[in-house]
Amino acid sequence: MSTELPSSVPESAPWTVSAADIGAALYTRDDWNPTTAADKDPINLLFAHSLAPLGEALRFVEAVLGCRATRPSFGTQWFCEPGPDGPCHRHDTERATHTVAVVNRYHLRLYQLSPLAGFFVRPLTAAPIHREVLKLLCGWTPRRPWRSPVMDLPDSFDAARDWARSLAEADSDYRVDTFWLGNVEPIIQCDGTPLQADGYACVVARASDPPSRQADSGTDEWGGEWLAW
Repeated sequence: MSTELPSSVPESAPWTVSAADIGAALYTRDDWNPTTAADKDPINLLFAHSLAPLGEALRFVEAVLGCRATRPSFGTQWFCEPGPDGPCHRHDTERATHTVAVVNRYHLRLYQLSPLAGFFVRPLTAAPIHREVLKLLCGWTPRRPWRSPVMDLPDSFDAARDWARSLAEADSDYRVDTFWLGNVEPIIQCDGTPLQADGYACVVARASDPPSRQADSGTDEWGGEWLAW
């Protein structure tokens, strides 16, 4: 499980955040056991300030993103606390734009991160998002009959994050900041192909919420002000 930032951070990165800062590993996992589970979705979307409570984040996801399908998934993902042995927690809920991922479905799982797990004293809600299509017999063989013959196959993490960001930025009630989280490890999908994210994540808050340290002081440091209610 990757929890450290890569050694090379892009010069264009607006500000840099670590796994310890957000109180979660950089990826969701496919099992509760952090020592055996595989990385799944990079954390690329979070909700802060007055959107940090799970219920508020969920209202945004349904109203602004239009993700209202409530049982869109074939599997469970787990959010783990930083470190190789950090405990893992099942996602709180999930939403998607459609019940079935025929083509270009946006799907995200939400989990309210522990306020004591990382640097911050107030919670964030993480909502890693991806775009996906339906794939038949993806990873299924007669020797692996326990695998579902129908799977959701993500085809982009970045396009889904950018889609969510564009909808938030189009609404004057919200603001979005982007930071470098560094989760660029290729994730092997059910058909054996690798899918890589660009390492950036977005934090969404209401426009009326207090500014982040970046906007307030002009520095490139990640500040706790996102969570200073």
